[in-house]
Amino acid sequence: MASVIRRLLNVATLACVAVSLLIVAAMVTGISNWYAFVYGAVLPALGGYLAIAVVNYIAFGRPTLWHKNVPGGRGAR
Repeated sequence: MASVIRRLLNVATLACVAVSLLIVAAMVTGISNWYAFVYGAVLPALGGYLAIAVVNYIAFGRPTLWHKNVPGGRGAR
């Protein structure tokens, strides 16, 4: 069960990275209302990273964003 949770948290990290890339693309193309942009896009993305770290700390004892070796996965030894 722990390996499934680790994989799901890795997928959540990838989703946060994708959102962060979209945020950077929006910043490059131009933002007209920075206040709404920060509170509507940037803070929720940061909250996602924080939530992943908190869940990892509670479940596995260390606050990490990525599990390098998931048991039963490709990187497992």
